[in-house]
Amino acid sequence: MWEKFSKQKSDIPSHINLFDSKLVLEPLTVIFDPSLESSNSPPLDFLRELTNIENINTYSYRDVHGSLIGDELKAGEYCVNFGDLDESDNLQVFQRKIDSTHNSGIWGYSNYVKICKDWQDATAIREPASDTSLLAYLGSASLHHNIFVTRDSFLLAHQNLRATFILNELEALGFLGLYMRLQDRIVYFANGRATLEADRAWSEFLEVRYLMDRVVSFSIYGNSSGDWQELLKGALQRAEQLLRIRDDLAIYQMNKDNSLGMVPVTSFETFALFGVGLFDCIAKAINSALSFEVSDFNCKFQNSIFERKLESNSVDAYNYYQNSGMKELLSLLREFRNTVHEQPSGFTKIANAREDYLIRLSHNASASFIKHQSALGLMGCLGFLDPESNAHVKSLAIVEILLPAIFLKSNELVDLIQWPQNNPPPPLLSANPSDWNSEFNAIRNHSLYGIGI
Repeated sequence: MWEKFSKQKSDIPSHINLFDSKLVLEPLTVIFDPSLESSNSPPLDFLRELTNIENINTYSYRDVHGSLIGDELKAGEYCVNFGDLDESDNLQVFQRKIDSTHNSGIWGYSNYVKICKDWQDATAIREPASDTSLLAYLGSASLHHNIFVTRDSFLLAHQNLRATFILNELEALGFLGLYMRLQDRIVYFANGRATLEADRAWSEFLEVRYLMDRVVSFSIYGNSSGDWQELLKGALQRAEQLLRIRDDLAIYQMNKDNSLGMVPVTSFETFALFGVGLFDCIAKAINSALSFEVSDFNCKFQNSIFERKLESNSVDAYNYYQNSGMKELLSLLREFRNTVHEQPSGFTKIANAREDYLIRLSHNASASFIKHQSALGLMGCLGFLDPESNAHVKSLAIVEILLPAIFLKSNELVDLIQWPQNNPPPPLLSANPSDWNSEFNAIRNHSLYGIGI
């Protein structure tokens, strides 16, 4: 979903505190298309719930058939005076805050109407509320709101219309999730209500929650002989690092002038390094728990000594590694990781096309990518092959496809190992919707990553 942000004129609202070099985020303003007023869906309901928490402002659009002066608005409303369309093709816009009224304007309104009509004629897509949605969006953009949430086909197809982000409800959840994680905040559920809590922001991702629950269970119920529990905790820490790297890449995608200093090439290579490291932690945990006695040097997947031990002692885990796509996933991650030993990846600069943010892979990494792209679902991630057969790829798109695969494979692999346990583990994730640990809330928090949209 993040490519669309780079095509718009706006950035995530922020500035750098020059005294401590920290990113300071400004309050967000989220506007809902008035056509969504009577609509309900789990993502839309969750989004409305989030806008009630701190640092997020909302205004409702008031449809005015004629003229309305700003003082007649209620606090939290804004309107477009459609009845005051003047000869210069401008419209007045008013917004009422608690104790003041702000006004702005829409210039060249008929041009936007023509763009919309031409698009509708070309696509044969006409929606009953489209005129109101367009007016509400233009008014919102003139007031410099950050996000306009809509299902209107025309608006969603025209990301560069104005500076305000045009998002559907799923995309808006992903945006808000990133915004909150940048402040080290997560959504916490207590008594059925969503609030914000510091720390653990990375643990919102559903598959990581499953892995976290297993590791916590093993810490409580596992046989304490060996260091396998600590090694599984190490895998969990790698999962945290992978999610933070993904957010770094998403921030870079949205930040036009790169004032936040993100380096996509470095982040991409580090992602591969930590991805391999996660599976290395699991391999060492298996080695310790099942007493393989394989040396640290050989204790990793894609090593014949370790794999023979795994086949002899846990045939289900071995077959899963061979036949589930995990072997191909690790092969690609290792080649991406190995660029630290050879020609480094490079950043491909394409004039006026920053939405791609292509990274040039080394020759060996390119060959591995071409070999495995179909099996791993990466067909849409290739930008182009240069004359030297180096692949120029979309780094964030690759990360967002590989990330769930890494967590899924690690979870399923961990489930197939007979870990030494003194007692059976408790149920994974509670069923109580009011509990942060419930599966219902874990699924909702998963949506705050905007992955798979």
